[in-house]
Amino acid sequence: MCLGTFYGPVWIGLDELGHDLFKNANPVGQVNAEDWEVIGNAYPDFTLGWSNTMTYGNFDLSFSLRASIGGEVLNTYRLYYENWGTLGLNNVTLSQYESPGFSGNARYSSKYVEDATFVKLDNVTLGYNLKVNHRYISKSRIFFTAQDVFCLTGYQGLDPEVNLGGLTPGIEYLSYYPRTTVLTLGVNVSF
Repeated sequence: MCLGTFYGPVWIGLDELGHDLFKNANPVGQVNAEDWEVIGNAYPDFTLGWSNTMTYGNFDLSFSLRASIGGEVLNTYRLYYENWGTLGLNNVTLSQYESPGFSGNARYSSKYVEDATFVKLDNVTLGYNLKVNHRYISKSRIFFTAQDVFCLTGYQGLDPEVNLGGLTPGIEYLSYYPRTTVLTLGVNVSF
């Protein structure tokens, strides 16, 4: 067994009653642990990054893009909240309303292990150097910065970029707080 590898039952769909169907299930729908398979790995196949700064006249633009290709995440939000048994006790996810055929209780399986591929624009800054004619100020620059601008992904949870350290990598825990977008307008003045 390798660290970061997800083992579990392979989900193959729903039966006519709306209950989960699993590969190698016995007549009562259970899958013994010896029939579990590799259903994912938390570690990406590739990580990419691109940062650049460009200038034109008094303007400057800098940005930082990152991408992670491959790897899977256990979406615990869907696992715990994507079933009608939580209705009235907890929130039910939007995906439950989009798949009303599911009437069973959520169980750990490949159904909740999702592709974690993403592209993120981490930071972008646009600046302008002001012309200054003052004996105490040598230069001045106004800028606008946006952090955590966007994330392109097919992952249905909050953020596909979860912790890959420790003994349980690749799990989006229910206590996870998503990164927020931060907008900053500022002025740099050199005396």
